[in-house]
Amino acid sequence: MLRDECVRRDAKPIAEGSSRESKKDYLHFLYIARGSLSETQYFVHLSKRLGFIRDDAGNELLGKIKATFACLHGLITAVEKEAGVVPRGSASSQIRSRCSGSP
Repeated sequence: MLRDECVRRDAKPIAEGSSRESKKDYLHFLYIARGSLSETQYFVHLSKRLGFIRDDAGNELLGKIKATFACLHGLITAVEKEAGVVPRGSASSQIRSRCSGSP
């Protein structure tokens, strides 16, 4: 049940974002998907710690989450490149933020 809910919740922003008109809109939804995947990872860790799922099942899910993060990271990187967006957290984006006066 947890797995089915996570798949629906994490994949929905990717599907919705792919139908958007601009690459920047698509990126917004990809960032949402990345956040949802982080939440899923947290809930798997919590479920293991509380004994709701066995360690082996939790570790299997965490391995799949890690692989999904890698795929999603690659997709985000490719779309950022197509959109001409400087990746968040990069030195260039931090310098640009300071120069424009935004936080």
